[in-house]
Amino acid sequence: MVFVDSLVTLGCFSKGRSSVPVFLHLCRKMAAICLATGARFFWRYVASELNVADGPSRGLPLGAAPDTKLAHRWRGFPPSLRRFLPKGHQQLDEERPSGL
Repeated sequence: MVFVDSLVTLGCFSKGRSSVPVFLHLCRKMAAICLATGARFFWRYVASELNVADGPSRGLPLGAAPDTKLAHRWRGFPPSLRRFLPKGHQQLDEERPSGL
């Protein structure tokens, strides 16, 4: 069983295909591994803030990274009400690195 915190990854590998060439290539590689070894993978989603591998994937200790917890804490919070958030939480979208 493979737990992922990316719905894109979950969708691609669960279906075994993607319209994005890079993802399609990875799906085909995974299919080749499965065919060659007889392995089966079962993909499941886990929220980023609950993902124990989140920290290590960013060079931090085991557990969700603090910035991940902060970003997901206010997920879905209406932008018009962000001025009422505690100090330091108002600019969440602007503080995220562009690659995430």
